[in-house]
Amino acid sequence: MEHGTSEKQSYAALDGAHHAFLQQAHLRMAMVTCVLMLGFVAIAWRLTSLSLIGVHSLPAVLQGGTHAGAQMRRAEILDRNGEVLATTLAMASLYADPSLVPNPEEVARDLAGILPVDPAAIERLLTRPGRFVWLYRHLTPQQQQAVNDLGHPGLDFRREYRRIYPQGALFSHILGYTDHDTHGISGLEKQYDALLSGGTPLKTVLDMRVQNILRRELADAVTYFNAAGGNGIVMQIDSGEIRAMVSLPDFDPHHPARAEDAARFNRNTAGVFEMGSTFKIFSIAAALERGAVTPEDIFDATHPLQRGRFRIHDFHPRRRKMTVGEIFLHSSNIGTALIAEKLGTEELREFYRKSGFLTRAAIDLPERAAPLVPRPWREINTLTASYGHGMAVTPLHVAVAAAGIVNDGMMPKASLTPQPRLPQRATERIVSPHISAIMREFMEETTQSGTGRNAAAEGYRVGGKTGTAEKVVDGRYKKGAVYSSFVGFFPMDNPQYVVVVSLDEPKGRPETHGYATGGWTAAPVVGKVIAQAAPFLGILPAHEAGEQQLYGSLSRYVAAQRFTHYAADTTQP
Repeated sequence: MEHGTSEKQSYAALDGAHHAFLQQAHLRMAMVTCVLMLGFVAIAWRLTSLSLIGVHSLPAVLQGGTHAGAQMRRAEILDRNGEVLATTLAMASLYADPSLVPNPEEVARDLAGILPVDPAAIERLLTRPGRFVWLYRHLTPQQQQAVNDLGHPGLDFRREYRRIYPQGALFSHILGYTDHDTHGISGLEKQYDALLSGGTPLKTVLDMRVQNILRRELADAVTYFNAAGGNGIVMQIDSGEIRAMVSLPDFDPHHPARAEDAARFNRNTAGVFEMGSTFKIFSIAAALERGAVTPEDIFDATHPLQRGRFRIHDFHPRRRKMTVGEIFLHSSNIGTALIAEKLGTEELREFYRKSGFLTRAAIDLPERAAPLVPRPWREINTLTASYGHGMAVTPLHVAVAAAGIVNDGMMPKASLTPQPRLPQRATERIVSPHISAIMREFMEETTQSGTGRNAAAEGYRVGGKTGTAEKVVDGRYKKGAVYSSFVGFFPMDNPQYVVVVSLDEPKGRPETHGYATGGWTAAPVVGKVIAQAAPFLGILPAHEAGEQQLYGSLSRYVAAQRFTHYAADTTQP
């Protein structure tokens, strides 16, 4: 019995020891398993880090951009009719991990056969230290497939967005352009960057049809007169909406870095010029508005005007006394200076201030130049500024202020979009409706028998004013170089649009008798633009409008007769 009990106790002890051993073994196995699992996790994390995080954590300046997957597609810019002016496409960009490229020279040579790249430059990129380098941005699908077919290790693609301008250079100065990451750098792209980056489309008040007409006619004139450049604006008078705005030379917004500075320069809003006799619109209107003169007042323009050491003369002297209307018609500097002298310095300065000439023009573009105003403003400056000499503004300044003169005296607010996001000056009356009517008569007479005859457009009543100024270069007047302009309005029975055209350093031709003045160079452009663009703007030539009115009257007459007969028939017993 005792032996049996002792044996059982021995087995029990052995069993307990065996159980403890198993528990200890299980614990060790569990610990080993945990260590192995942690090791696998660490290895997996490291591999993931090297393959994914290691590339994307590189500084953006080295990558050359952000991952398209994290970008919101930049919204479109449209003209007033819904035509696409700017859009965004997803495209492939080629990059390399230099550490995985076994033969940089061969890869560079093969890529140069597909892409417009320098093989030596590519080879240098592929031999630099690091794990990431851009080789070429924004490949076409065909280029991407060709690179894929090479089969070289270490090359790969990343999807990026690229800004596309379907109209090319047509709207380059208005739209501006973006950087590689589609951030706005200039123009509307910069002005409305937050809106477009947030995915909200931008609809403008521009009309692509009118823009094409303006650019074509302006480009033809720049070529014909061998000018250094040119600019033009078509603006609705009452609303201030810009239908077209062109500055030449222009540039390809897809490759702005390839363009010269002069091509990227928006002459209409960022350039200030002496606008010559177009300023007579404002100085004479100011004198009439203030009651300093009447249209019938006479001033003696027989001889040049001498004031101190300054001598003022006329380009085409009439050498006689003239009324205020004749002074405007024949663009007399002498007569205009005498009118300004009678008006006075403070009155003229105040009128120019109200007309916006002393501050930057308000429009929804970031490129807006400040005018150059005489400082100090002396009495002689009053005389010369009355005919646009010694004071420089942008062409947009002139378009807006001139629109105010013919718009019953109310200045509009210039804009490129229906609701421009820019603090704008309050609408202000600069002349009374009565003076506005007088000035409209003066300007229509100018195109009928004065210096603006070449701005005539068949079927339209056109009014306007010429302007020719010596060109200022580096603070000095350049001998023989002029800046020639014409400010036109139509139709003059109810002005709806203003067209401003200027040519920079045009050269006279035998057909213009050697003249390069605004009446010979810019005025014809305005006439051609009006004749072609007016129908797109809803304004028909007078003969067609008359035919439509006659047809409408006949239709109404026939309809009335039918109703009369019907009424008579229904009242018969």
